[in-house]
Amino acid sequence: MKISKAKLRQIIKEEFSKVLSEGQVDLEDLVQREFQAWQKEQEANRNKSQPGLGAGGSAGKAATHRSEVFDKVKRTLIQKHGFMDALAAYNDKKDGKQYDEEKVIDVGTPIYKEIYTILYDLIPRPRR
Repeated sequence: MKISKAKLRQIIKEEFSKVLSEGQVDLEDLVQREFQAWQKEQEANRNKSQPGLGAGGSAGKAATHRSEVFDKVKRTLIQKHGFMDALAAYNDKKDGKQYDEEKVIDVGTPIYKEIYTILYDLIPRPRR
């Protein structure tokens, strides 16, 4: 039986949802919490110089902010919920260790896309 890409994506997304729900983790709540923590950090650092954040204008700043929050969410998922990044997965594979491929957070994986979808709602692209 041949499976379509759309069906495969749906199955993977359902599996991620199941993994997250089994661990009592609501991804949207987690992203919201990390976003609010990030906003508090930004408020505290408002008067500090932040070179490089202006690259690319408003769109560049928004993208930078999304990636900062994404990194915080990823660290939280890795530290508290047993996920891993692509480098850790590569090292495990190289060492011959077993790991759960569904718990790898890498560019293009459904959980990566899901986190960024939530972040685009929180930090939208600036209108031109």
